[in-house]
Amino acid sequence: MVQARIAEIAGMQDRIAASAVAGADALLRSGAGLPRPTIHMLCAGLEPPYVGYLTCRTSLAGRDSASAVGLMGRLPAVVAATHLVIVWEYAWLHTALEPSGGRTPTGLVVVEASMTDHAVRWHPFHISPGRVEWGPAGRFSGAVLPLPVEDLLSMWRRSIDDEVEATVEMLERAGYLLRWAARF
Repeated sequence: MVQARIAEIAGMQDRIAASAVAGADALLRSGAGLPRPTIHMLCAGLEPPYVGYLTCRTSLAGRDSASAVGLMGRLPAVVAATHLVIVWEYAWLHTALEPSGGRTPTGLVVVEASMTDHAVRWHPFHISPGRVEWGPAGRFSGAVLPLPVEDLLSMWRRSIDDEVEATVEMLERAGYLLRWAARF
């Protein structure tokens, strides 16, 4: 039973990752830009386990971006999510955190996290006028993460005893976008 649930969560993480890549591809091809950092929350005790997603607020480069990403860990901590899928575009986050002006590789980063570990999926891409080309994807267990993403994971793993409604209100007032999964 436990092994089946673990396999179900892993399958859902795979589907979320594939959907994130497809969504980013559609945005890039349409010229609409890049998706903001987003977390997808899963709870092994729910049926189905998908809780919903939270998209980062807009932010200024530097500390504001770091704070915006780190604070995303609060909601999954409050709702007691057991797994996260975190998605961001590498160059966007790198530039927001370290606006040095240097050339940074482009790629979609998808982190699959449990309460004890994580793995990174790297989906590199190259944009040229009218084209998006995806390179070979890779998966790396325990890869080093940017500090704000580490902060996000740390906040989530601590668990926070707070009211869900108050947390949602605070995040939405700050500009985060939240979508709960439909429950019947």
